[in-house]
Amino acid sequence: TKADLLENLRNERTRWDALVESVGEERMTVPAINDGWSIKDAIGHVTYYEHWLLDWLEAAVRGQVTVATHRDLLDVDERNAIVFRENQDRLLSSVLAESRQVSERLLLVVQLLPEPDLLDPHRYERYIVPFWESSQPLWKCIAANSYEHYAEHIRSIENWLARVGGSAAAQDKQRQAAAAQ
Repeated sequence: TKADLLENLRNERTRWDALVESVGEERMTVPAINDGWSIKDAIGHVTYYEHWLLDWLEAAVRGQVTVATHRDLLDVDERNAIVFRENQDRLLSSVLAESRQVSERLLLVVQLLPEPDLLDPHRYERYIVPFWESSQPLWKCIAANSYEHYAEHIRSIENWLARVGGSAAAQDKQRQAAAAQ
């Protein structure tokens, strides 16, 4: 249902934001995951796809077909390499701000869409097929490029945090305890 989609969007975004915050800004630019990506790079990557989804979704709702760009035609690894390079020198504050703005805007657009539009696999078929190769409901397209995408990267961030000793807050507590001894 639309309510389920909105709940998943909110809950998984809250989970994503909490995990990102637990890393601590001082560690977000350290190459730590995905063969040299930083947490900032992962945030920029996820935001790129969410932003693409939002632009595509807004165009589809207006009845405008999104024309695939050269980047859209690349395989995912090539596209991800371009996104990585584009975000590499951006300020962390800029990446974080864009991530929040895009997420909030996507949530607003989904709130405005009628439930039948989100559930009917054929309602937006002519807009979906060029990018997803088969007709499917809008909610699946939204999920794949938002909260399901968070889940992919949450695993790698959590694994890294487990290897380096946890969240920034936990590390601060460990340092304070060691200094008190």
